[in-house]
Amino acid sequence: MVKLALDGSDRYLFISAKPAPNGGVHLGHLAGPYLRQDMLRRHYRSRGAAVTVVCGTDPVDSFIALRAVQDGRDPDQVAHGYFAQIQSDFAAHDIVFDAFIDPLSDDWRERYVASFAEVLAHAKTAGRLRVDTVPFPFRGKDGPGASGAWLCGGCPDCGAGVSGYFCEDCGAHFDPSEVRAPRLRFPGEDLVFEPSADSFFDIADPDARLASLARIGVPEQLRAVVARQFGAGRTRIRLTEPSEWGIPVEPGARSRYFGHGLLYGYCRLLGDLYREVTGDRVHPFDAESSVTSVNLFGIDNTVSHMVNIQAVGEEVAGWKGFDGFVVNRFLRLEGRKISTSARHLIQAADLTGSCGLESDGIRFTLAATSPTHTEVDLHVEDFVRTYNEVFVDSVCRAVVAEAEELRGEPAIAPSEEITRRFEEVFTRVCDGHRFPVYDPAEQVRTVLDWMATRSGAGPTDRYGRLKGLALLLYPISPRLATWAWRSLGADGEPAYAAYARPTVPRPVDSPPVPPYANPQRLRAAIPTAGALR
Repeated sequence: MVKLALDGSDRYLFISAKPAPNGGVHLGHLAGPYLRQDMLRRHYRSRGAAVTVVCGTDPVDSFIALRAVQDGRDPDQVAHGYFAQIQSDFAAHDIVFDAFIDPLSDDWRERYVASFAEVLAHAKTAGRLRVDTVPFPFRGKDGPGASGAWLCGGCPDCGAGVSGYFCEDCGAHFDPSEVRAPRLRFPGEDLVFEPSADSFFDIADPDARLASLARIGVPEQLRAVVARQFGAGRTRIRLTEPSEWGIPVEPGARSRYFGHGLLYGYCRLLGDLYREVTGDRVHPFDAESSVTSVNLFGIDNTVSHMVNIQAVGEEVAGWKGFDGFVVNRFLRLEGRKISTSARHLIQAADLTGSCGLESDGIRFTLAATSPTHTEVDLHVEDFVRTYNEVFVDSVCRAVVAEAEELRGEPAIAPSEEITRRFEEVFTRVCDGHRFPVYDPAEQVRTVLDWMATRSGAGPTDRYGRLKGLALLLYPISPRLATWAWRSLGADGEPAYAAYARPTVPRPVDSPPVPPYANPQRLRAAIPTAGALR
């Protein structure tokens, strides 16, 4: 039986994949983990749960150093500059964080470095740390390491093109020496493989890790990615690598902490931040914690998160990994992969800027076309059609009309019949917000189905329908939903506990009905240039 009403004892921590500050947020980011994160946050809070969302940028990603070369800037400037842009982009689309950090800032750098060192120290104590001398690519003899974005070639498992040593197509992670036909991103330098003594976390029990994923409801298709990784004998997690960008393991050393392998350390730092935000005594990634921690990411990061994070958390005594995962597939744009480095994208700042779109409509449209079960190819015409015909014409205008009809009514409550029907629908909605099965598109379909409910035409029926619509719509389009809620005389933001309470409909500010989307403006926001070189 689904528990509809929650309270402060139902505590959740949401942490999404950390965006690399090599550019602003783009359309694919929004449609991926971040919209899901915010929709889940609003849904669980509307039921009374205590939900905390913390995150930060991933400032040691190799694509930051690549962007620095492309822009002729220092990598630190790139990381700090785009941190501010990313914060602004999230705010413009009503993606709410309780705290969002720049780990390389003066306030956080020391603790960030310590979080990586802590993982190595605990791995050593647990007997899981090993140092192996393995072939690593360098940019010329005695040159810098060709880490991540500097190395290109083919995936050793599926043959797809890769940049770095993991494959976005099949999800495999591998040693750099396994890359097929390896080459450097830029010509003019010799690719040389030389022995490098690097640190690794040795996974003790791969079968137990797979069983753990099954226990928390991870779908079989995602577990299969992890099983293939283990089946290929890849049961160690790289923790360090030679690189010219990142955080040195020791001052002046060539060896740097490898961010993808040390994601659990970053999560523990964010767990400390959670404790500071909430005042909780217990760390959320300590084994004794009762907080439900949920990780949201794109399917290309399955191994980084379901292996690199979970194995460390579960094989070090006293620690734990995440309690749930929410995973999205890729959103493509006009038949091509959305990519910052390839310059095929629409920036989030342009959606609300030069394109003149409103956050509510963007969120609704991306939720309606959400890439949950399969990859979705989004075309400008389809985006505009959903935004204009479904959100503006159907949803917004219906909400405003219902509110206008109820204005001037005395204190009123939902009818018994509408309340019964809403409870049935909301029960299904709550069941659909279980993390392994969560699909934003399903929530949009529920909103549209509820709007089609037309049983009963009296004021109490119309009131109950609109109040229920505000609750269902709130995670998707919070501005319109909150306007509808307050137009009914209810206070604050939509809340399940207040659904049956009588209120007096009252005038509020002008309804947030956006102008139509213009397809020409959206097309103009897609850069015409190819990849920056």
